[in-house]
Amino acid sequence: DASAKIMKAYIFQMLVDEFNNIPYTEALKGDTILKPKYDDAATIYPQLALLLDSAITEINNAQSPTALSNGTDPLFG
Repeated sequence: DASAKIMKAYIFQMLVDEFNNIPYTEALKGDTILKPKYDDAATIYPQLALLLDSAITEINNAQSPTALSNGTDPLFG
């Protein structure tokens, strides 16, 4: 989902800006990786840019606006 990718990139960018090196590649794996390795901040930024590019492509290639059956916005209601 494009909106989730945008939000993920935004939150991880804020974390990198605040803390520099953070877990990224092994983060959010649930209980499979309990102690994720820290990634270098300089390697995270390009990955976030790719994540945003992917979201933009999804948005640009959307066939029709996504809405719930009652016509409301699925993200903001």
